[in-house]
Amino acid sequence: MKIIRLKSENVKRLSAVEIAPDGSAVIVAGRNGQGKSSVLDSILYALGGKKAIPDQPVRHGETKAVVELDLGEFHVRRSMTANGGGTLTVKSKDGGSYGQALLDKLLAGIALDPVAFQRMKPSEQAETLRQLVGLDLTEHEEAEREAYQERTIVNRTIASLRARLDAMPEAEEILPEEAPDATEIINAIREADEAAAKKTRLEEDIHRKRSARTRKLEEIERLKMQVEDLNASINALMVEVDAIEVKDTEDLRDQLNRIDEIRRKVEANKARNAVAEELQAEEKRAANLTVAIEGLRQARARRLAECKMPVEGLSIEGGRVTYNGVPFDQASSAEQLRVSVAMALAAKPDLRVILIRDGSLLDADSLRMVAEMAEESDAQVWIERVGTNDEGAIVIEDGAIVDDSPADLEAAP
Repeated sequence: MKIIRLKSENVKRLSAVEIAPDGSAVIVAGRNGQGKSSVLDSILYALGGKKAIPDQPVRHGETKAVVELDLGEFHVRRSMTANGGGTLTVKSKDGGSYGQALLDKLLAGIALDPVAFQRMKPSEQAETLRQLVGLDLTEHEEAEREAYQERTIVNRTIASLRARLDAMPEAEEILPEEAPDATEIINAIREADEAAAKKTRLEEDIHRKRSARTRKLEEIERLKMQVEDLNASINALMVEVDAIEVKDTEDLRDQLNRIDEIRRKVEANKARNAVAEELQAEEKRAANLTVAIEGLRQARARRLAECKMPVEGLSIEGGRVTYNGVPFDQASSAEQLRVSVAMALAAKPDLRVILIRDGSLLDADSLRMVAEMAEESDAQVWIERVGTNDEGAIVIEDGAIVDDSPADLEAAP
């Protein structure tokens, strides 16, 4: 389905034009401000309706604008008033009536301007292609972006932990998990001191008793019984003395002196182990995020593989359009144009119409290629170009078609 005839009255800068295209390429030319853009706008307004029509579509000084499109199978007539009103009539060959829903389906086929697509930013190209094929990767891309950002934060934490761990000294010796308790050592020392004091007291007691014994021996006869008692007492005390073991406290005192140093090393080891454990946990978390990101990328790749692209070799990678694995903006200008036109042709086969606004950017070779692609695909391309030198162009001047333009027209009187 193509445009067989276009009639437009009072649309923006146009007064009245009627065009019956001959061939696959329709070049609408003219100087700036003469109304050539309004010709292509008329097509969009007729099909697009309210979402395509601007606030002031009517020519200055007029009250009403009308666009009629003969599409062969359908005839479209849309009127627009200066105060924002308007009507729409869509009739089929067999007399059936239709509404905007039918036009919305047809409009999808001319929504893509190949030259404008070339000039878009990579992210805009990717979004346009997604809309064109009905592919929604928003959820996948958002999840991947969040996982990537989280992994970035985790990796920063890992770097910080590694730096802290490297700055910590290695333990100089094997130490207990907990620092020894000074109270236990102090108690042991006190017990040893008490035992030593007790032994000293006992030894002094022995000495006194021996002295007494010497004195008493002088009175053996008189104090014989006392001597025997003292001997018995001495023997008992000797047994008790022998039973007491006095420990060497030098090692204990050395441990007491070193307890602060040991405690410091134990705490340092604890801190180092804590950092090492945290580092290990963060590294595991980063690895899990990497796996998650890869899973999201694979899921997105599967969605893309399952999606039927309008042109073989097209894909969306990293938020940008690629063609045969190469970023679209790195392809040659000719290849970009060829792919863009092919996308527009494949977007909606019912209405075989493409609108190109910035046709002045196309050189002779590019213009020829676009026309040939349209011819081969049984399509129709409307190209807006600045100037009046293009052979076969429909030249617009002061809102009307110049008399010698190659178009079937009847200018309004």
